[in-house]
Amino acid sequence: SPKVLDLDVKPSMDVDGPFNLDSEQDSDFEYDVFVDEQNKENEQKHVDDDTLIEMLLSTNTTVPSMDPVPVYNITLDNLELLTESSNLAYFYLKNELGMSEEAMWKITYETGSVLGMTAHALRHKVDLLRRSMNLSDEDVCTIIERHPAILTKSADKNLAPKILFFVRALDLSKEELRGIVIQYPSILSYAMSNLKSKLNLFSKLMGYTNAEMRTLFISEPKLLAAGVETGLVPRMQFLLREMKIPLEKLRIIV
Repeated sequence: SPKVLDLDVKPSMDVDGPFNLDSEQDSDFEYDVFVDEQNKENEQKHVDDDTLIEMLLSTNTTVPSMDPVPVYNITLDNLELLTESSNLAYFYLKNELGMSEEAMWKITYETGSVLGMTAHALRHKVDLLRRSMNLSDEDVCTIIERHPAILTKSADKNLAPKILFFVRALDLSKEELRGIVIQYPSILSYAMSNLKSKLNLFSKLMGYTNAEMRTLFISEPKLLAAGVETGLVPRMQFLLREMKIPLEKLRIIV
């Protein structure tokens, strides 16, 4: 009978596989097995290339047949089904939220890391925005398109504390906060110290009460998006010192 050439190759050891030195309980036993297998392989005579070729070409030597590789019938329909059902941020934003192609390109270009998040993580952030401001799907898409970086912020550590800050400091309703955030969603990405310094500027320097600040920011939300040291303070100093405008009149102008 023809000789059968044994081409069985032992799988290489993998640090993530059974040979795990981090496990004190099993490491000694598995290491002994590994050494025994290595010793057995070293005891075997190595066959040079010429001899191996001669054995393969010999009529008395056969190579065991391998199992056929399975062929999967993948169509565009079931491929789309697989991808949409997976927990991918791209399909959540595009198919569930209804983001436009243009908006998806902007997200990819400005904050590509968002597409590496899970749909579950993004859904948690969007649900928080929805509940806190009674946002519609169109409102959510508008906010994300204007400021995609809002999706990079933590819902619990960043977004929620700032929403609560605005509600308590300015006594804003959900509808009033919605109007401000839709126009300038970037304010939810500012540091808390930045937001507090802006309110302190109007309350301590300008003498506004909380009710007056509430009215001011609802009518002029861009003031919350302006820089303090680079925008608000230099302009107010110019008007007060250079233009000699009294503080009372400046409050009316603002």
